[in-house]
Amino acid sequence: MPIGWVYAYAVPTDATVIVKPLQQGAMAPLEVLGDDAVERLRPMFKRSPSDAPVERLSAARKWVYVHAASFGKAEMQLSSPSGWNYSVVLGMVYPQPTPSGEPIPLMTSQNEPEPQFVLDANRNTLWISVTGHLNDGWRMTNGQATTLQLVRLEQLAVPEGDEPRVGVFLVGSRSMRPGTIDIQRGSGTSDSSQTFRFHIQVRPVATCG
Repeated sequence: MPIGWVYAYAVPTDATVIVKPLQQGAMAPLEVLGDDAVERLRPMFKRSPSDAPVERLSAARKWVYVHAASFGKAEMQLSSPSGWNYSVVLGMVYPQPTPSGEPIPLMTSQNEPEPQFVLDANRNTLWISVTGHLNDGWRMTNGQATTLQLVRLEQLAVPEGDEPRVGVFLVGSRSMRPGTIDIQRGSGTSDSSQTFRFHIQVRPVATCG
């Protein structure tokens, strides 16, 4: 559950909610919202998946709103005197960045040097595209030392007649290190299998002395 989001759960009108922090820092990771906070945070709402189609509740049900306030983990217990109960453990995480703009096409050729990308602590994401279909099966190998992680794959729209391409979005920490990354398409035994290799260089960020 990304920090800042609000989840809404449809529950019986006589239900009560108990939140038990399981892992937290200085602040409680999950909080139940009152009516005033509900209106203030309404743009961040996301319904519980099990209740997503519900637009209007019957008189026997109400909404309970919980807010991901800080990094950590919490157990939420919902129950009513009639014996109904529901519990769930929620992990609160920092929202992942999302790609913007056009991805950089990754071209591979035996006659060309392997691509290199320069990143730093302030630019720690990489949005590239490679040939293939989303359902070919993808994984990232090597790269552990760089701290970059594969967080998103997306089938891209291309002009008619062009080879299909998949967008690959990588996100690293602020303490990245240089290294080599392989993006593997398909299994090693399939005809469509291909490895896209590139290198990460890390540029130091100047600090005020």
